Amino acid sequence: MNVPLPYIECYVKRSFLMGPSNFILSKDEMIPAVLLNFKAVMGQAPLFEVYLPEYQACYDKVMQHGIFNKRIIGSGIIDIEDVAYWDCLSDEAELYIKPLRMHITQRGQNGHTFTGDYLFTIDWKRTTAPCSQWNVWNEHKQKNFFFDEKTGVLVCGPNNRQLYYDKSLAHQPPKKPFFKVFEGCPSHESFDALGKTTKWNYED
Repeated sequence: MNVPLPYIECYVKRSFLMGPSNFILSKDEMIPAVLLNFKAVMGQAPLFEVYLPEYQACYDKVMQHGIFNKRIIGSGIIDIEDVAYWDCLSDEAELYIKPLRMHITQRGQNGHTFTGDYLFTIDWKRTTAPCSQWNVWNEHKQKNFFFDEKTGVLVCGPNNRQLYYDKSLAHQPPKKPFFKVFEGCPSHESFDALGKTTKWNYED
């Protein structure tokens, strides 16, 4: 359920520290914070734990669209559907960082285009809960995070909703992907009975 995050300084909207009924989706007072933890519950949007140094306190249920990397933000409305795709596929997740310095472009569900430098990836681990899609490859979705350069809001999306630009490797302009969805359950084992032998080496 809990995934520790890299040290990232940020700001949290004041209203997002007061419960969902008080959320202000437009301009709000910004509170300095440090990202601490990603919290996953299957079928729900993730929550984040932050440290609030001005209050010497931790708050462990901040929604993503209340987290920014700018102290002064615009007056436009930013809702949860703008900054993310898909709810959590499992209660269990893990963090990893793709080993390239990449700039991401993502078009959100409501038509907004976000761009920013890649931060980290959250991917899903095994769950015993029924109806989970964590192990259905054509439905399995990562969450790749970045702060939007224009608004400052924390954004995430799966690989098939993002363009990744690496200055030394990427082609400009990018080619249009021809990729198809990966389906099935691959296995190294076939119906050939490799184990039916008394020899130490299968090749002998």
